[in-house]
Amino acid sequence: MSIFLFSIFLIPLILIFRKTLKPWKWNLPPGPRKLPIIGNLHQSRELNPRNRRNLSEKYGPVVHLCFGYVPTVVVSSKEAAEEVLKIHDLQCCSRPETAGIRMISYNCKDIGFAPYGEEWRLMRKISVVELFTAKKIQSFTHIREEENDLLV
Repeated sequence: MSIFLFSIFLIPLILIFRKTLKPWKWNLPPGPRKLPIIGNLHQSRELNPRNRRNLSEKYGPVVHLCFGYVPTVVVSSKEAAEEVLKIHDLQCCSRPETAGIRMISYNCKDIGFAPYGEEWRLMRKISVVELFTAKKIQSFTHIREEENDLLV
């Protein structure tokens, strides 16, 4: 009984002081309030295009949402999208690292899940030179045809 009461007292304290103990590193845009563990997942049904327009009218062309523990920035205007894709492209080109992805991709060392950087560029270069040559692709034609037949 005392452990239960202690945990009921401790969990809200951790949630309240989490921001002061671990200050946020990024200056994120405004967005709707989120719940502690699930973030804005409870609002995912409301994120159809019409309601995203309402979000952009309320919070501006760049909105911060949090899906679980993954912070997400939604850009809803042409000018802001151009700025993100042209000026801030290196900050936005990697996938988020989660525990599941780290487990299945050898700690994000897989070409599909590796963060953008020197290591990813080297893996891509090796793939293009060794795996995607015309000779290699031609050698696997029969396997692709076999797999297509299995699908159909």
